[in-house]
Amino acid sequence: MTNTLKWLGTLTLIVGVGFNSLNIYPLGPLIMCLGGVIWVIVGYMWREYSIIITNSVLTLSVPAIACPVCASYVISPTL
Repeated sequence: MTNTLKWLGTLTLIVGVGFNSLNIYPLGPLIMCLGGVIWVIVGYMWREYSIIITNSVLTLSVPAIACPVCASYVISPTL
C-alpha cells in the first residue's frame, strides 16, 4: 500500500511541476498540494517525521506563494 502511495505522490508532484512550468494556473499548485498531502500520509504510515514535516511545510507554502489571497485561509487559524 505505501509503495503504491509513494509512487502516486511522486507522479502527482511531477505532473504538478510540469503544469507549473507550462503556466497552467491554479491547477499546477493544486496538484502539487495533492502530491504533498499524499507524501504526508506516507510519512505518517512510515512514522518518518522528516517526511511529514518537509511535506507539510511545502504543502502549506505552495498556496501561500501561488495565491496570496487564499493564503490567509490556509495558514491562519479559524477564530
